Amino acid sequence: MRFARYEKYRKPEIDFIDKIPSHWTEKKFRFIFTLGRGLGITKSDLVDNGIPCINYGEIHSKYGFEIVPEKQELKCVVEKYLEDSPAALLNNGDFVFADTSEDLEGAGNFAHLNSNIPTFAGYHTVIARPTGYDLSRFLAYFVDSSIYRSQIRKNVSGVKVFSITQNILKDSYLWLPPTEEQKKITDFLDYKTQHIDKL
Repeated sequence: MRFARYEKYRKPEIDFIDKIPSHWTEKKFRFIFTLGRGLGITKSDLVDNGIPCINYGEIHSKYGFEIVPEKQELKCVVEKYLEDSPAALLNNGDFVFADTSEDLEGAGNFAHLNSNIPTFAGYHTVIARPTGYDLSRFLAYFVDSSIYRSQIRKNVSGVKVFSITQNILKDSYLWLPPTEEQKKITDFLDYKTQHIDKL
């Protein structure tokens, strides 16, 4: 399938990208998201019933890209964490990054909460909350793209385990088209993804 090209392109600030559409804006992650940490728990703190909780292992192996607790079988934590650790409770549209990966390919793996059900970010996770930004689903598609993920992989450190720090995320770049274009791109990708899922 071929798509029409944009009329004008320009060189972005980052070195390893040749060009972006000239009307897209360039912003660092730190200016779009606020960052936090998931719960300081271990696997032994997880239970079968309670408040759903997404941990780094599930991000890597089961529920990458999107969390929908009403459809997915997540482990839970007890309700006391609602009072004890409210900062680790996610809002609809928040992102949860696994803060370590056993291979370079998994560096930057994340899940995006698409639900209003109270859900916690669990152990070994970094929370990224979009600030004043309506189209978090566009951000999810962008953060899942190879062009974005290459920035994370270029900057992670480690040999057997790669660490994805808040500073690595903060210094990464995103390129944003105007809002209406973001919506069109998101609707198109949602349609194509649903079509592939049905097949």
